[in-house]
Amino acid sequence: MSLQTNLTMIKLLLDDIRSGEKYNSNDTKVIRYLLGNIYNAALNKKLGLDKDIESPDYAYMSESFKEEWEAAGNPAGVSALKQFGIHEHYTPLNVLITRMVQECTDEASIYEFASNHNILVFVTKKEDECLNQSGYQRSLPTDGKDRYGEVGIKIHPEPILYKNFKRKKK
Repeated sequence: MSLQTNLTMIKLLLDDIRSGEKYNSNDTKVIRYLLGNIYNAALNKKLGLDKDIESPDYAYMSESFKEEWEAAGNPAGVSALKQFGIHEHYTPLNVLITRMVQECTDEASIYEFASNHNILVFVTKKEDECLNQSGYQRSLPTDGKDRYGEVGIKIHPEPILYKNFKRKKK
């Protein structure tokens, strides 16, 4: 499935929501999947990689997650990373969907929005628990502050190479 197909499918879902259609957990799962593909395309573009929606070899990580991962010897692959924590939306998915319904009217605006707001970050299990306990797992602070900053999570500023190390050294 191409990036354009993903954008078109999200637009159709957003149009349905705007027209009063109720969306359910299956719709949310589809939007999560489609946003993941768009995120992949945007990150690949940012990194200068000639890939469409293929999963990048790089990921954003919290500083704590990166330290734990490096202390364990930088095990490669998503399944290895998931032993240290979870892959979390920087902005909660339900907030992203609500804002997209309000702000995105076409495929270009969806791509622009997703490129700027749909960031995925590996955080430690402890950091995820802090988000849960603070009430920020599915919401943002009412004062508009950064939910990660509010609970002390610091994100490493650049994506980290976490798989296919040998291929990158060539």
